[in-house]
Amino acid sequence: MINNLQALRAVAALLVVFFHLMHLEPRLSTAPPVLPEWFLAGTGGVDLFFVISGFIMVWVTKGYTPGVAAGTDFLYKRATRIYPLYWFYSIVLLVLYFLQPNTLATLKENRVDLLASFLLIPDDAQPLLNVGWTLRHEIYFYGVFTVILTCIREQHMPFFLLAWAAVIAAVDLSGWSNGPTAEIVFSPYTFEFIAGSLVALAAERRHLYLPRMIAVAGLLLACIPVIIFLTNEPFARGVFGQPWWRVLLFGLPGVLLVYGMVGIELCGKWMAKKWLVAIGNASYSLYLAHFVVFLIFAKLWRIAGLNPGSHHMLFLLGLLVSAVVWCLISYRFIEKPLLDRARDLRKWYRERAVGEHHNEGS
Repeated sequence: MINNLQALRAVAALLVVFFHLMHLEPRLSTAPPVLPEWFLAGTGGVDLFFVISGFIMVWVTKGYTPGVAAGTDFLYKRATRIYPLYWFYSIVLLVLYFLQPNTLATLKENRVDLLASFLLIPDDAQPLLNVGWTLRHEIYFYGVFTVILTCIREQHMPFFLLAWAAVIAAVDLSGWSNGPTAEIVFSPYTFEFIAGSLVALAAERRHLYLPRMIAVAGLLLACIPVIIFLTNEPFARGVFGQPWWRVLLFGLPGVLLVYGMVGIELCGKWMAKKWLVAIGNASYSLYLAHFVVFLIFAKLWRIAGLNPGSHHMLFLLGLLVSAVVWCLISYRFIEKPLLDRARDLRKWYRERAVGEHHNEGS
């Protein structure tokens, strides 16, 4: 795996953590909020994740031979990557809700379809775990990419991706994308996946030119949402939730950053620090677990007899540190073992299938 890409995954996850920390601060502490509201721009971490996901899908399957085997193997690996850990933290959150229902106002105020939530099926209601809405887009992209691996030759992939983007643009701009399923299928967020995929295809051929300049451009563009918020907060609050604006304000800088950082490493010019790569490796655990960790840490803080209001800065630091530390623990002792078991199960099934085929031929 490309270390600089893992570092960007760490950045994306931490942006989302800061976004939610700013939102939860008034609920978890009685002290006046101190986190700046421009932390709302941290929502762009989701868009960076989408770009990275598109890149990874192409990068890990490079050189594939089209067919059912390639498609099913990819789908199994991605499903076992997404679902088990997502189910684990969804169940933890559900248990917390039954133990402390007042803590989770979102679940009390909104209807949650547990089946749609656990299966990540498109639905009008938000999933149980608040970040699950992004995983619904991931699952859709995995489904389309499975079709690509099954039916499309690698050299034809760019044309398919561009045609896919054209269809999405035409349908979404026409206003035909009504309903939860259509809103995901024709979502502008898919442009971020597609752009990440195209960057990966270019990286495979080492066609990444001027990576440092592109990375700097991406970093400068990433500052624009913060500037917009500081100069026109009502406008920023409105556009940060609109997919087309998000693709422009967050997705475009994300594409440039992925292009630049990947190109810099492939050229041998710079590689991210190990500690940032470690957080990147555990970024999925951080992404899923931080909300749960915040709630548990706040409860333990009060059980210890401490007042979040009178130790506010220490409390906020504790929330952040506990989320990062827990994600490393979760990756080592929960996420990685789940992935290993899924890999072992796949290996066992293949060996069994080969054995049965051999016996039939004897």
